[in-house]
Amino acid sequence: MKEYTTLIKYASFYLERGFKKNRTEIMDKKGMAYFKLKKYSDAIKVYRDLKQYPKVSGYAYFMLGEIYYNQKDYTAAKGAYKYIINNMPGSEFQKDSLYWLINITFQNKEKEECVKYCKEFLKKYKNDEYAEEITSYLAEIYIADNKIGLAVKEYEKLYNLTKDKELKGNLAKSILKIYFNKKDYNNAMKWAKKVRENSFRKLWMGLIYDKQGKAGYAAAEYRKILNDSQYGDKANYYLGTYYFNNKKYKEARKYLDKVPDFKMSEYSDDAYLKIGLSYEAEAQFQRAISSFLKIKLMYEKSIYQDIAHLKIAENYEKLNEREKGIKIYVEFVDKFVYSKYYPSVLEKLLVYYLSEGEKEKAEKYYRDMKMVDEKKAEKYKEHFNIE
Repeated sequence: MKEYTTLIKYASFYLERGFKKNRTEIMDKKGMAYFKLKKYSDAIKVYRDLKQYPKVSGYAYFMLGEIYYNQKDYTAAKGAYKYIINNMPGSEFQKDSLYWLINITFQNKEKEECVKYCKEFLKKYKNDEYAEEITSYLAEIYIADNKIGLAVKEYEKLYNLTKDKELKGNLAKSILKIYFNKKDYNNAMKWAKKVRENSFRKLWMGLIYDKQGKAGYAAAEYRKILNDSQYGDKANYYLGTYYFNNKKYKEARKYLDKVPDFKMSEYSDDAYLKIGLSYEAEAQFQRAISSFLKIKLMYEKSIYQDIAHLKIAENYEKLNEREKGIKIYVEFVDKFVYSKYYPSVLEKLLVYYLSEGEKEKAEKYYRDMKMVDEKKAEKYKEHFNIE
């Protein structure tokens, strides 16, 4: 930092004496020293003086833009860059000024202005080193505005522009997901085949085949990555689900059982649910309960907590262990007031306590039922002296 202070001292000495030789160069060195020292106000004064010299005025305006940008005075920075673009058509700083206008408007979420500048840049400098970056900005804006068709066009342009293999792979992934979500499975498959990462490609080809009704082809793709550390849980889950939906429960469990072996899999609770339902369908009620209990005890934040509780209770009833079932139903109504199954569980408890002659407990559930489903509660009105 000391050298910048010394530079400013000698530059000021030179300029104050009115020497003309190399004057603009000395002014620039002084301004740059202030800039490096983050003395932005002093730097601005220097470059404002420097812009009076026609040969370097474009550079001076550009430096003013840089200083204002570093000050986070984005309005003033835009003003400097716009001046170059609008008033200095031959300036060597045209391209960089437009580039920084794009960056400022993008980071400040000035979408319309940013799109305008992006299009202008890509029209003037389509083969420039910044073209990839500008195209990605344009695509991101279209995604944010839900202009999916326009976003895909920009991503496809970027895919063809870039020579970066990793970027190409990531773009192919993004494009295939967009087409998949739009249910354009033919184009999704086209881009899936461009993905370099083998396991990701196989997984998504399986998903696409599944949506196209080609379940056999989908299963074949999943089988190729069953042991993959990153996507194996999904492959086992989707293959198990395929057999589950076709009521081939024993075959389904071969794959669903493997899902929880993958640590941190987001499909573990869903896999246990399907395993439980498969045992229930085969009238193996104790095994079904064991599977549902895993959700209840191991995945407290699972979205399947309510149905797991419900299924535990129902399967206890099927085993003629009604008291155990009732205990779980009571736990259910205490925990899951907003569950879609809540009214039906209230009714089960109401009917049970009426049948047991425990009218006081039955009345509690009758009152709760009136609050959530008055029409259904009406059927039991005759049992209670309640207005």
